[in-house]
Amino acid sequence: MAASNQIQANEKLVNYYYLLQQNNPGYQYTAGDSSAIYSIASQCQNEGGSIVWQARMMYFDIIGERVSFDDYCLEMGKSLVHHGNSISTASSNNVKLYPNPNNGNFILEKSIGEHQNGVLTIFDITGKIISSHSFNGAVSHETIDATQLDAGVYFYEIKIDGGKIKTDKLVIIK
Repeated sequence: MAASNQIQANEKLVNYYYLLQQNNPGYQYTAGDSSAIYSIASQCQNEGGSIVWQARMMYFDIIGERVSFDDYCLEMGKSLVHHGNSISTASSNNVKLYPNPNNGNFILEKSIGEHQNGVLTIFDITGKIISSHSFNGAVSHETIDATQLDAGVYFYEIKIDGGKIKTDKLVIIK
C-alpha cells in the first residue's frame, strides 16, 4: 500500500473508533478493535502519518496504561516495537495527584521510602513530553506548578526508581 493510502486508511480507522466512542460513551472496545488500533500505534509516523500519535493515545486509554514504543523506525523505516512497562515495587496506591481537574496547580502526595526517587512526567495528547518533575520520599506532599500549560487534557506518568507505577489523564481547566 502506498504511503498516502496507508495514512488515509489509518486516519479513517482511528476517526471511526474515536467517533464510535464519542457517540457511545459506554462502548467497550473488543480485542479486534484494540488490535486494529495497536497496529496503527506501532507504525512509524513516516509511514503511518501523524494519526499514529492519536492511535497511541487511544491505545493507552483502551489498556489503561501508557506503554513505550521504540521510535528507531523514524531512521530505519521499520515498524515500532512495543516494550510494555516495568512496574516498581511501589504501587499506584502510594501516589496520588489531586485535584484533577485543576488549574495547573496540583498536589503530588506520595508514601514511598525516604531514599526512593521518582519522576512525574506530563505528556500532551501526541505523547510528547511537556513537563517533568523529579521527587524523592523525603517529603510526602509536593505542590506542582504546571500553570504554564494551556487548558486541556494531558497524560501523566509516575515512575519510582525507574519503574512505572501510575499513568492517568490530567485535566487542566483555566
